[in-house]
Amino acid sequence: MSINGTYTTGNMAKNYLIMNKFKDFDADKVAAKLKQVEEFEVKYGSNDLSKAWRKWCTDYEYRKKEWEWRQALANANQEIYAKKIY
Repeated sequence: MSINGTYTTGNMAKNYLIMNKFKDFDADKVAAKLKQVEEFEVKYGSNDLSKAWRKWCTDYEYRKKEWEWRQALANANQEIYAKKIY
């Protein structure tokens, strides 16, 4: 629970546990994004970014690994700034 913009310790731990487990996106949202990609490619042709988005939309493992990569990046960033001495 947020109290004046701060989180209580119990909720921080709960949020941390939720964030450390991959939860796939809603299938409707993924399908909507795939439709967006298809429309883009019809209009402008495919490029590296649209190919990556297509792969993200059609491959569960790709989405999961992308999420894990973002978590590792955030953890590394947190570790760097936690150790920084001012």
